[in-house]
Amino acid sequence: IGQRFTVEVFGRDIQPLIEDALKKHGKLLQRKSKLTPVLTMWVVLGLCLRREISCKNTLFWLLAGLRSRGLDVPRQPVADGAITHARKRIGVGVLRDLFQGTAAKVNELAADFYGFLTLAVDGTTMTMPDTPKNSKRFGRPGTGRGKAAFPQARVVAMVATAVHLIFDVAIGPYVGKGTGERSLAIQLMLKNAHEGILFLLDKGFYGFDLLDMILQRGAAFVVAVPDGVKLKPIRKSRQPDGSYLAWLDGEVEDPAGPSPGGRKRWKKVRRKVRVIEYQIPGFRRRRIATSLLDFNIPARDLVRHYHRRWEIELAYDELKTHQCARRTGQCPTILRSKLPELVEQEIYGMLTDYN
Repeated sequence: IGQRFTVEVFGRDIQPLIEDALKKHGKLLQRKSKLTPVLTMWVVLGLCLRREISCKNTLFWLLAGLRSRGLDVPRQPVADGAITHARKRIGVGVLRDLFQGTAAKVNELAADFYGFLTLAVDGTTMTMPDTPKNSKRFGRPGTGRGKAAFPQARVVAMVATAVHLIFDVAIGPYVGKGTGERSLAIQLMLKNAHEGILFLLDKGFYGFDLLDMILQRGAAFVVAVPDGVKLKPIRKSRQPDGSYLAWLDGEVEDPAGPSPGGRKRWKKVRRKVRVIEYQIPGFRRRRIATSLLDFNIPARDLVRHYHRRWEIELAYDELKTHQCARRTGQCPTILRSKLPELVEQEIYGMLTDYN
């Protein structure tokens, strides 16, 4: 049963990806065990769908359908701790590759906005059980009275807004150098930026360094402009729809390399953007800036399209509030794993289920 196990409704799409990921990491032909690598992979995916029941009951739930075929499936088919040991044997890399296999479907999507494929980028946090190892690896946010009750992982995702497909993700601790939302997002965008990609970014990602790196790789952006930023219109650039062109000025590291003394050298760079000011009734005036300089794209279309950035917030709601919800009430934590490596494994399993 364990060698041939599949969940029929997902099997056609997922089973080949599971086998490919296991084969790539040399896990497909592990030593004999009731919890074979294939069955363990399905258990991990099941754990992310049935958050309201225990690990052993999740395994029983997966196997329960076999009773209709006349098989005598015991209520507790494995010993205590066997699922954790099986998950450790599988590791994180296999689940990461499985998630990336589902995310590859984004390459089949057609452009959804004037020849561009739109990706929204934003971050969230996920709580996990309060164990010493989880606390040490991920940390927890501070509060007015000390520390939060549970450790948290920081997750920054990239979502194809047209279909809510999670295209890529960066996972890091809540605290620590280089683990902030912006740092993880920069890492993610530079990995995936190329011609034909349009990023939708909120004002927290506004900054010359990031926007310039996106443009260097041939991608485009629409970003909300913070209130304190001044963008002076270029002379005679204002259009009948109210939009105008402006310069972004900044400095980038000189590609010629450091000075003879070893110090970094910088050069000034200018980037032209189109700025659109608008106001939705009942809200304050806002501005967005975009690298799409073609005035044939109406300002109204750009404003409406920018607000599709909220699709990533809806994706997080679907993941955390619905997919991971307990039917008997709110989960004490989003994740159930008590070891850091299994926390990451569980996150990739959750995103695979979602896709």
